[in-house]
Amino acid sequence: MRSWIKDRILLILFSVVAAIAAYIFWHSLGEHAFVIFPLIALYAYIVERPKLNKKE
Repeated sequence: MRSWIKDRILLILFSVVAAIAAYIFWHSLGEHAFVIFPLIALYAYIVERPKLNKKE
């Protein structure tokens, strides 16, 4: 029972931290965030994809 309560508290704390991080991200970047998202996707496609293919 205690581990269940501990897990729920940690889940709530993590969700609050994620919400604060999302607010800071959108507040600081504003409309430029829509430029950042494709750059992250492009990075994942170009840089990370070969790494994943080598593991197979």
